This record gives sequence, C-alpha cells and structure tokens, in this order.
Amino acid sequence: MRPIDQLLPLQRLDTTLDGIERRLNEIRAELLDRATIQEIEARLAEADTTLSSFEADQRDIDLEADQLRTKLKDEETKLYSGKGGNPKELSALTQEVEQTKRLLSQCEDRVMALISEADTARTERAAITSTLNQLNEERAARETELKNEARGLLRQQIQLKKDIESARTDIDPVHLRQYDRLRASKGGLAVAEIRQRICQGCRVSLTTRDEHRLRGDELVTCASCGRILYGNV
Repeated sequence: MRPIDQLLPLQRLDTTLDGIERRLNEIRAELLDRATIQEIEARLAEADTTLSSFEADQRDIDLEADQLRTKLKDEETKLYSGKGGNPKELSALTQEVEQTKRLLSQCEDRVMALISEADTARTERAAITSTLNQLNEERAARETELKNEARGLLRQQIQLKKDIESARTDIDPVHLRQYDRLRASKGGLAVAEIRQRICQGCRVSLTTRDEHRLRGDELVTCASCGRILYGNV
C-alpha cells in the first residue's frame, strides 16, 4: 500500500477528531457563559434597590404626614374650642394651623409622587423578572440540548481515538513522524489535496516535477508549505 493511502485516512480521522474537540470546547464555553443572564440579574437587583428606596421614602413621609395630621387636629381643636387666648395668641395659632396644613399638603404631594414612582418601578421590575424567567427557561432548554450533543460527541471522540490509534500502528514510523511534525506546525492539516494542480493547503500551484512524482508511490510534499500532497493530476 502506498504511504499516502495510509496517511490520508489518518488525516481524515484526525480532522474529524479536531472538529469534534473544537465543538466540545464551544459547548463548554457556551455552558459557562452566563453573561446575558447575569446582566438581567444585575438589572433586577438594581430595580429591587430602587423600589425598596421608594417604598422606604414613602413609609417615612407617611409617618411624617401622620404626625402632621395629629398636630393639625390638636391645633384646630385648640383654635376652635372657644378657649383661645387673646387675639395675638389666636392669630399665632391660626398661622401655625396654616403652616401645618401647608406642610401636610407638601407631604401628601410627595407621597403621591412616590406612589407613582413606585408603581413605575414595580412595572419595570415585573418586566425584568418576566425577561429573566424567559431567559432561564430558554437557557435550561439550551443546556439540555448542548449536554445531549456533548454526550454524543464524546462517544464519537472515544471511538475516533481508537480508530486513530489503530491506523497509526500500520504506518511507517518515519512517515508518521513527518506527518506528526506537519500536523503540529500546519494547524492540524498535514495532508493536503491537489485540486486543479493547486495545493489546497496553501493555494500555490504544483510544480511540474512534483506533478510527475505525485503519480508514483513516494510521498510528495508541497514546495511551498511542505504539506504531504494527494490527488489526481
């Protein structure tokens, strides 16, 4: 058997194995990549903080408003009880009532504004939560799909390694060392096809001398890239 007829099947097995290993690495990377979900989780945490802040402010102002209502009630009771003091004291008490009413009105306005802002924050939080839930569902389905694919690829990987080991045992050690060196230095492609007199490894035309040699039994390497050549010329 010609050396190229042994090396070419080995190259095809190795190329298939390389592709499987690349795909397995892609699957591992995708399974580890949670960037999109983490971004949405960060937005949800921020929305929670914003909503909590609005709710805390609302509680504080509600408390302040309750205190003002109590104060206003006491002031109005005193003012309208008929037990007020002299006109100067009644005038001062009236001013206090009006001031308390203004402060209470301001508090109530602030409470209404905070209620509106909190409602908006709740709506935004609900939208983010919905997006996150959908992403988690999609990711769970995708993870199942990827893990199933990976299991199939791992079975192929095991079988390919056995086939490669078996193929290597029948190849001349000198040719095998040449092949391995080229695999290591040429991005995994040690054996390149000649198509229309062009090396598909480096896209350089075959020399006339090598074209004649390729018809024989010896290994022929590309004068440009050094890869082992095969193909009909």
